[in-house]
Amino acid sequence: MITHMLNKQSTIIVAAAPIDFATITFLSNAAFSKDLCIIPIHCVQEYMDALKSEESCLIVYDRNYKLDITQIKNFQRAIGLGARWCSLKVYLSHVRGFAEIENMSDLLEWLELENYKSETVFIERMKSMVTQFAAVLLLIPLSPLFIAIALGIKLTNPGPIIYSQTRVGHRGKTFQLFKFRSMYVDAECNGPQWSSGDRDPRTFPFGKFLRKSHLDELPQLWNVIKGDLTFIGPRPERPEYHTILVDEIPHFESRTRVKPGITGWAQLISGYASSVEDCKKKIAHDLFFIRNSHRSLHLTIILKTIQKVLSEITISSFKDFLRVKSK
Repeated sequence: MITHMLNKQSTIIVAAAPIDFATITFLSNAAFSKDLCIIPIHCVQEYMDALKSEESCLIVYDRNYKLDITQIKNFQRAIGLGARWCSLKVYLSHVRGFAEIENMSDLLEWLELENYKSETVFIERMKSMVTQFAAVLLLIPLSPLFIAIALGIKLTNPGPIIYSQTRVGHRGKTFQLFKFRSMYVDAECNGPQWSSGDRDPRTFPFGKFLRKSHLDELPQLWNVIKGDLTFIGPRPERPEYHTILVDEIPHFESRTRVKPGITGWAQLISGYASSVEDCKKKIAHDLFFIRNSHRSLHLTIILKTIQKVLSEITISSFKDFLRVKSK
């Protein structure tokens, strides 16, 4: 195998089969394989590091080559983290510019364009730029609400207004998630604990309102601007729990194929997860979203999120009013 210096234009091929020198030379010179980097599948750390960068990573496998158990697990993990894949035969057809279709399996794979389209990475970057710009625009009308919430926290509970927490994001990379503080300062003096939303006894009164209305999530617009989050996607887990859940729940790591989001299908359907069992239920909704991530579903999630937030704000405010009247 030969490898080239990785750069922002590299296409990383994880070769899940022996590839002869003539094939490597052909791929390296092909028009669709500019700045190609070929990594053999047994170099796990090398291609996992490449995958966690913002490069285009594609697993090319030979159907006639039998992978061992370790290689299969590495293959599955790479796909779970976001790698695309296709057979060596289909990829060679792609770079040659004509398709050799010999059977139904070849046809179905050839028509599954998303697994090897060369423009996929470019399109994803353009979508990210549009999302980041939208987050900047949202900060302007929401700034009075930010000030009001900051004052509410400061006047009702001593401590910082915003707190950050390490989360696992796209392709397993960690980042700092920002939220309005809704818990007492010493909430995790005994170490990380599962959250149970607004019912969590560690939340102070105004914090319960922020949790219930999800207004505590607003500072995550900064995460969207930074590129850590998008508006709609699976919720990012804490590293302490992510490691446990990957071991306990099949395909859990597949959630990191896409960027995590402020809101998402699983959050709307299942709410907060406070145990491994809750996460097992949520993963089904997350995988449904990843497979069916289209505009109509995104619009449904946005409308349901707005409806839920407005409903919770109204209900919480009314309950607070009744408490005051009863005193």
